Amino acid sequence: MSGHGWVTPNADGSVAKCGGPAICRVCAREKAALEGLPPVRNEPPPMPAVKPAKRPWQPADIMINGRVLTSAESECLRAAVTSFLDDMQDDDALGKDEHGRLMTKAYRVAMERILSLMLP
Repeated sequence: MSGHGWVTPNADGSVAKCGGPAICRVCAREKAALEGLPPVRNEPPPMPAVKPAKRPWQPADIMINGRVLTSAESECLRAAVTSFLDDMQDDDALGKDEHGRLMTKAYRVAMERILSLMLP
């Protein structure tokens, strides 16, 4: 077997279980070499320049059981609350009965209140 068999077929017809050039670096390099393309890079592309914000973002100060969360933990919690609020936009998110609809509305009100405290 000379290669993985996805780009250049192997004599015995075998192919590796690598997934081919779309996800395998070895196969992608082989394909690029055959097509005369530049070699595949192993590092991510450089990040584009970002304009500084007019007002710097400050994560909310959140305390749970007497411990203040780090900026990363605070942002993680904000993202989780935002995601859950998005899930609760459907009035039947927690069931089509009266109790499910009341709970959905109560969660939505509480999460909107929490986000109003977390966001500037």
